[in-house]
Amino acid sequence: MSFQKKLAKRKNLFKGKGTQRQASKKREDLMIKISKQKKEELLSKKRNISQFLNENYEDKEHIQELINNLPEITSNLINSNYEDPLPLVQNLRTIVSTEDEPPMDEIIFSGVIPFIMNFMKDDSNNLLQYESAWIISNIASGASHHTEYVVNNDAISEFCRLLSSKDKKIQDQAIWGLGNIAGESAEYRDQILSLKVFPKIISLLKNEKSTLFLKNSIWTLSIFVKQQPPPNFDEIKEAFPIFYDLLQHEDQEICSSALWGLSWFSTGELENIQTIIELKIVPIIIEQFKNNNSKVYIPCIKILGNISSGTDLQTQIVIDNGFLPILKDFLKDENPILRREACWALSNLGAGTTEQLGQLFQQNIFHQLVKILKTDLWSIKKECCIVVTNIIEGATIEQIDFLISSGILYPLCAMLEFNDEYVLNVTLSALYTILKHGNQAKLMKENNGLLVANQYAVYIERAEGKTKIEKLINHKNQTISEYSENILKTFYKEEIEDYTEF
Repeated sequence: MSFQKKLAKRKNLFKGKGTQRQASKKREDLMIKISKQKKEELLSKKRNISQFLNENYEDKEHIQELINNLPEITSNLINSNYEDPLPLVQNLRTIVSTEDEPPMDEIIFSGVIPFIMNFMKDDSNNLLQYESAWIISNIASGASHHTEYVVNNDAISEFCRLLSSKDKKIQDQAIWGLGNIAGESAEYRDQILSLKVFPKIISLLKNEKSTLFLKNSIWTLSIFVKQQPPPNFDEIKEAFPIFYDLLQHEDQEICSSALWGLSWFSTGELENIQTIIELKIVPIIIEQFKNNNSKVYIPCIKILGNISSGTDLQTQIVIDNGFLPILKDFLKDENPILRREACWALSNLGAGTTEQLGQLFQQNIFHQLVKILKTDLWSIKKECCIVVTNIIEGATIEQIDFLISSGILYPLCAMLEFNDEYVLNVTLSALYTILKHGNQAKLMKENNGLLVANQYAVYIERAEGKTKIEKLINHKNQTISEYSENILKTFYKEEIEDYTEF
């Protein structure tokens, strides 16, 4: 493959170069690799401990005593040693509901789970059924092998059946259990969706006033959307109005779950993004930034950042609603995750049209980007490097002059020192574009009878960029090696023989 073909292929990494959704997918893949923010995101699974904490089981000694007696509890349940199994089931439920790590492996190895499943099927005893569903739901919230075990014991179909219970608490626990199972994998999620339970959950949610029920239900709907690859749009589109209705709910946890659901919706196809726009959700998202609730900031940035990866018209809607000054503030936030997310969103906005790029330049964010490139955490530097590259790819020569005057070259060239092939490619692409603009300016002056140097080549050399590119000629990655050599031959060709190894 020729260098120019490789260069064209590499430019498809950026939004606005190649298909926009291809670029967005590349960015999503990168975010998956560098993201370590599980504590900031909506949990994929959660154990039911809240109700337990409101009962009279706070005594840790009592809980430890129950755990010590676990073999006896499970043995009595398996051997039907008690006429009424409810107290034993409640003891087991207490054990799996402790805030500390419950002994789930021991419970599974005891062989008691099939018996608990039988209690779930007993419609004659609502309390026993509820307690049993609670146990299975909490087991499903554990490690992958815990979830797999309850699935293999028919938990999915039984939770689906319990959605039709007339007991609201049982319905709630069934929804919770399905959320925990769907949170394990897309395979389990699709298995649940194939049973056509999504409309049932939507139906239960409509006109629901209970805050607790809403919390669990909207969380479960969000989990259905979260798993990648995304589900079929037609299977989950009914959740859109539910998410919309709960965006401004007074309970912050419900509002946050609705926002996370929309954030995962917006990572799909352009159709999903357009649906969000047509529901006029963007202004509501912008309003969320005015609330003193930091838990909603990340999903809000993700939603608007994903919309910005769409068409130019979709991107413009985000800009027109005032997203740029919000991102400018987040670049200076104390929370490193918010700084990184702001950079990620800016990388999409920075790859927009000429007019959109002009609006970005009006925000005067470049001194902050320079600071991030110089001093911030690696994952944030990486995102910032992509922001700068996307901006440079579409910038005019006047805008590149402004970037250079802002001090961007030294920290940008410093990115060539890191052993990250993605970052090296991105940085080389930015420098190549700058040098290409410099050559065009040089040719224009020569056509007017002036003999001048490529001024940008001089600036990059002063920023030690040329020296760093020279070292990359012998990089183990052939693409990086060829890219570096091509830059040197094209823009510093008089010296190429002095440093190339043969």
